[in-house]
Amino acid sequence: MTKTVYQTIAEGLTAYDTSIVFGLPSDDLLLMKEMKDQGIEFVAAKDQRNAVFMAIGYALSSTKLGVCSVGKGPAVSNCITGLLEGESQSVPLLIIASSTGTQNYGDKKSFQEARQIEMVAPIVKWSHRLENAQSIGWVLKKAVYLAMCGTPGPVYIEIPEDIGTHEIIGEALKFEPLHLSQFLADPLSIQHARVQLISADRPLLVLGGGSKRLFNREIIREFADWLGGPVFATASGRGSFDEEHPLFCGLAGLYCPPKMHDLVAESDLILTVGSKLEETALFGWEEVFQSKDIIQINISPEGFNLCLSGLKLLGDGGLILKELMDGRAGRENIRDWNNRVIKKNKQLIAAPVHIAAGGKLKVATLLKEMKLQLPSNTVFVHENGLQDMWSYFYPYHMLKKGQDAIVPSEQTSLGFGAAAAVGVSIARSDQVVVAIVGDGAFNLFQSDISTLLSQGGQVIYVILRNGGYGWLEYQNRFNEGSSAFINMKRLALLTQDTRLEFISVEQEDEVGTALKQALEYYASGKSVLIECNVEITDVPGPLKEIYGDFPVKERK
Repeated sequence: MTKTVYQTIAEGLTAYDTSIVFGLPSDDLLLMKEMKDQGIEFVAAKDQRNAVFMAIGYALSSTKLGVCSVGKGPAVSNCITGLLEGESQSVPLLIIASSTGTQNYGDKKSFQEARQIEMVAPIVKWSHRLENAQSIGWVLKKAVYLAMCGTPGPVYIEIPEDIGTHEIIGEALKFEPLHLSQFLADPLSIQHARVQLISADRPLLVLGGGSKRLFNREIIREFADWLGGPVFATASGRGSFDEEHPLFCGLAGLYCPPKMHDLVAESDLILTVGSKLEETALFGWEEVFQSKDIIQINISPEGFNLCLSGLKLLGDGGLILKELMDGRAGRENIRDWNNRVIKKNKQLIAAPVHIAAGGKLKVATLLKEMKLQLPSNTVFVHENGLQDMWSYFYPYHMLKKGQDAIVPSEQTSLGFGAAAAVGVSIARSDQVVVAIVGDGAFNLFQSDISTLLSQGGQVIYVILRNGGYGWLEYQNRFNEGSSAFINMKRLALLTQDTRLEFISVEQEDEVGTALKQALEYYASGKSVLIECNVEITDVPGPLKEIYGDFPVKERK
């Protein structure tokens, strides 16, 4: 019995529980055809970068492998931004690309020949060019295992055009379901960390993006209750902890609520789980973190911030947290600290949000109304532009119990959230998917609105319209420059499709009605574009003093 390389790839992906592949296939369409013959749904995007973003959104919201299939040359270079995002978010992602045939490879005279391996190698866990048909078995097995094992990440394999149709002996290729083992930090390090935690009077917990990938996320809540101190999440860690929990104090670093800064300063021990502690996570906290005892937990040594002193526990976060509270030793010494945190949390939530009544729409008003109107099964997908960063500031935006969030990495790739929402809508078809995006990001994505609709996906896009590229224009105004980045023309919205509805909001008193209408459209099987017209100066308070080489505070 013989099979082609393309047939083998399709069968292997099926064995690894892959039911959907995103991409823009090579001209011969042969791999796409084999995937469809195996029952794998192929989502043909209009742009390779969007396709990778969609695969990332799918992987982050399904805990499965994201797979993207593309052509060669510029098709691969178009994937680089997505790969950068995938690497930064530690997403299990497999890119399968076409490549120049073996007879001509290296001569640089073939159509669309490019040094693809060299382009992608710095930002993937593993890259490989298939050298012969017989090796496809171990190559695919290794690619999938490395993408999923340890700290997940993108991997890349390319199939020379002439090898894809080569036949191999099928009986020698057996793909088994993937088994991923968990590992634990050494007992002595865990014991040292446990002693520090029990001795601490004012501990603090920071949850990074890796916390969302724990096999047992409930262990985080149990640990937080045992620890008894404030809980912060980084932007990418949002959704790993119940934001209605009395110990939750908001997002870390740049997005930390001003009322909570003193809790960080007063803490005597900081424990971080699954965070790289990059610039935005430490922004405004740098001096505090340099002066504190810190315990970092990560599944990969590359995740540790080695500029910070303290214990570094390598292993699965869930297993380590369980070991750290082994025996549930008493925590009477932190009762006062626990009560102080809960009191501060109540004060923060109860504090009135000062918003001018009536008149032009304010983003804070929009978020307040979204909290009231959107159901508990909502999944928010975020961008990272000027106005949509309002949603990073707790409690302006607070996840209700049961809600989740997909957030860009520190790369903040423009258009990520708009495209990733397509993958999220496919993975979470039983939930309400709401993407909060700027109009600059949405413009990059617009061509793939038809991809969303053709797949039967549903998303409510809340488009904050300030003219496009608002962050650049905001900086430009303080530099006395011309308005080079603003385009106040109406968005070219594709509202003629019967599966898509459009709502425009200009005034504050229109928001509630607009959201109710959007949910009705959504319930009827439609996607919705809510164009929210906002002022360029409507900026979150902490961002008003940031200028230039973000995230450095320069303007006084």
